[in-house]
Amino acid sequence: MADIANTVCGACLTCWDRTANYRRQSKLAEAKRADIETELALGRTFRVKEDVAYEPADLKLERSLETLRRKRSELDDMFETVKQRVKLEESKHLVRTREVGGWMERVQLLLEKEVREILEQGAQEMEKGFQGVGGVSLPQSQRNSTSYYQLSKHAEEKRATLEEELRKASSFTVFTYKPDDPPMSEIPLEQPVGLGSSFEEVWKWVQDEGVRRIGIYGMGGVGKTTLLKKIHNEILGMKDKYDVVAWIVVSRPTNRSKIQEIIWEKLHLSKSEWDCKSESDRASKIFSEMKKRSFLLFLDDVWEEIDLLNLGIPYRGHEWKSKIIFTTRSEERCLRRLDLESCEGLRSLIIPKPSLRRMEHLRVLWIYKCEFEEISVVKGESYGCGGETRRSDGSGSPPPPHTLPSSYYPELTSTSSCLESQNCFRSLKWIHIGFCGSLKEVTAVIYHAPSLTHLSISLCYSIRELISGDVEDSHVDRTLSCLIHLQLIGLQKLESICKRALPFPSLKSLVVEHCPKLEKLPLDSNSRGSARQLSRIYGGEKWWDGLRWDDPETKQYFSTKFVSNS
Repeated sequence: MADIANTVCGACLTCWDRTANYRRQSKLAEAKRADIETELALGRTFRVKEDVAYEPADLKLERSLETLRRKRSELDDMFETVKQRVKLEESKHLVRTREVGGWMERVQLLLEKEVREILEQGAQEMEKGFQGVGGVSLPQSQRNSTSYYQLSKHAEEKRATLEEELRKASSFTVFTYKPDDPPMSEIPLEQPVGLGSSFEEVWKWVQDEGVRRIGIYGMGGVGKTTLLKKIHNEILGMKDKYDVVAWIVVSRPTNRSKIQEIIWEKLHLSKSEWDCKSESDRASKIFSEMKKRSFLLFLDDVWEEIDLLNLGIPYRGHEWKSKIIFTTRSEERCLRRLDLESCEGLRSLIIPKPSLRRMEHLRVLWIYKCEFEEISVVKGESYGCGGETRRSDGSGSPPPPHTLPSSYYPELTSTSSCLESQNCFRSLKWIHIGFCGSLKEVTAVIYHAPSLTHLSISLCYSIRELISGDVEDSHVDRTLSCLIHLQLIGLQKLESICKRALPFPSLKSLVVEHCPKLEKLPLDSNSRGSARQLSRIYGGEKWWDGLRWDDPETKQYFSTKFVSNS
């Protein structure tokens, strides 16, 4: 019995253990099931993109920048398409609609500034991340900076803006409209008497597309305004050549804002925009519009010098046809600046001897892309428009152009005749000559400009000497004595600035580039003492090493001023 009891008791204990084990496993399973339910419930709340699919910040930024680049390219193509269509229609004297004009301004700002800045900043951040410190690439986890996420966000926002501008452009159906007022209308004018010859003379310059500015001067009451009106009305027959035409009475004191406002209205710009802009902002806006168009300006009764560029009026290097015709009582106003551009087929700029008196007011001479071979002075009688300057192709009369003999540079004295006087170009301070491949002779104007402070000649491949011939002993100290800056670039045949050494007491800067045949500068031992303001001689090392000097001391002294361009 005892054995049976022990056997039964052992079986019960085994069963109890099994039951307890089952009970424990059941509780564990229940707990695990609850955990799984909890995780499943949490999983149902996930936003897949942000919480499940983790994207490293650097990869996210790279993807955002690439998407922005593609969208920028699409918008750039659309902008060019709209721009070309507007340009074509404006050439027919239509005016862009306010909606299209506003879109073009916004998109230009987006493409040229806002998008470019984001892409540049993004590229810089990516570069810094990969380079790390000391050029060692950072681990990806350390590159997932807040700045990456912020830049990605900015890129995505800007991409959305570009998409919106693309959508707006796709909806354009009308790009321009015909304005109520034509570019020009006839000015009431009685038949002028006694202006026939003057009109014919000026009209030749009006028809010359190489002439950008025409000045008509004379005392009050001689018919300047009448002549200007006649020219205006005559141009009505050729008005299709100009997109913008404005008649402005300047008078005195000069009202800069009035001039800007008249041009603003002619450009059909909004009045509200005018009211909220400063004078400089208006100038920027006018310039951005004017540089895209051909224009003709009549400025009547000018009393003082007007800085056209500060008003927003491009007048030099303008790619479109443009012309400014003005009247003034001051001969000086007419001749303070002489600009010559794209004078094709003209062999010489001739300044007749009687006209040299009028040249005494000239302050700036600017010559660009002209084909003439020389700037010369002749002894004959005056000819040309109003006795001023004439450009000649050498055919027929007047007499063929010629230059002064190389030995004819006389001493300048107060008792000399005009040609031998400092008064020839006594006020001329700036000379800039560029892209005149045929020009060989400039001595006459340089030699007789005692007040010249800035001389720049570039890409004139035929010039061999700036001042040819010899300079008399008595005149050495006066030649280029006021010159502050001298710049010579791309003068492939230039061999000499001046055969005599000059003191250059005012010279501060000398720039010589791509002038391989210039092997000697007009500097000697005396120049070491006089050219004390010279602080920089800029050029190529090979050119500098090949220069010839009178003595080693002079070379050593001026070597301390040399700055290599490499």
